[in-house]
Amino acid sequence: MVLPPKFFLAMNVGTRFAKRRYIFVKPLNVSIMNNIMNKKELELEQLKCFYLSRLITPYEGGGKKKIFFDQFSNGNGNELKNKFWSRRSSSRLCFDLYSCHANNPQVLDIEFEYKLPGIFSGRNESPANMDVYIKTKNRIIFIESKFTEIAKNKKYKKDLPEAYWKTGDTYHSSKGIEVTKSIEERFTFKEDQTEKQKAQLNNMREAFPAFCGEVSEYIEKHEVRPNDWFDAKQETCHIFGILLYVIKFQPEEKIEFCNIVYDKREPSVLAKKFVESAQALFDEILGKDKVKYNIDCKIKDILDRYGNERGFATELTLKQLISKEYYDVL
Repeated sequence: MVLPPKFFLAMNVGTRFAKRRYIFVKPLNVSIMNNIMNKKELELEQLKCFYLSRLITPYEGGGKKKIFFDQFSNGNGNELKNKFWSRRSSSRLCFDLYSCHANNPQVLDIEFEYKLPGIFSGRNESPANMDVYIKTKNRIIFIESKFTEIAKNKKYKKDLPEAYWKTGDTYHSSKGIEVTKSIEERFTFKEDQTEKQKAQLNNMREAFPAFCGEVSEYIEKHEVRPNDWFDAKQETCHIFGILLYVIKFQPEEKIEFCNIVYDKREPSVLAKKFVESAQALFDEILGKDKVKYNIDCKIKDILDRYGNERGFATELTLKQLISKEYYDVL
């Protein structure tokens, strides 16, 4: 099968104030794309044309027309500049694994690089980006995708901004500047708050710094692998964002937070301990069973279940997109 030629309007990838340009995508048949996906030295220009055409294909999400290009462009990590095109990054793998759900009638909304509510540590809110956000009738699913990334957790308390765990009114910014802002001003949102929301925020202001201290104490007392896939600092920011998301929006749906991990990575002892403490934190602030935190799912599980499904805006299946040569990078 031949993919039709397509003209499309794209942005100069990696620039904030981008110029418009029209790109012509040459017809590529499935066998040619399979060859490209299987090469260790990928044909980068062809690869970019193939993915950009998919990234700017509109889909319906949350009652609006959306394109995935905007989400990857606006994320804090500047994904489309370099990360998305690397075989070792989870960014493109994540797109191929989950974008197909834009075609799933049971999925009401899906976004990548989803901005969670963030801490007010300075003048503005500092949102954390979640790899994937999926909404169905009964569930909201947040996914953090882990492929070849390596985390160094030994300096957890030093690397985590003091605004998250200092209970006093004075703390230091990530640049070492002394800041005066109470925890009430940091752990909040701008909209009017109900009595229930105020109570949950007060509970969070007490319980969250204690949670950070518990994680830090565990790391200090135990040997932590230097090449762990689990990033305790990043996950702490995600936990904070999910807590604020539920308190702010009070969704009726149950929430699932999943770390979906490359199956060749070793199990993380730190992750297991972290999840136990974080699940207790969710239950204490939001009520039991409102949020389920899971690290047991592997990328192979997703491929086994959805591997024969067509990818988003392509004739290729997930197993063809995520070929053996691409997948076996470790």
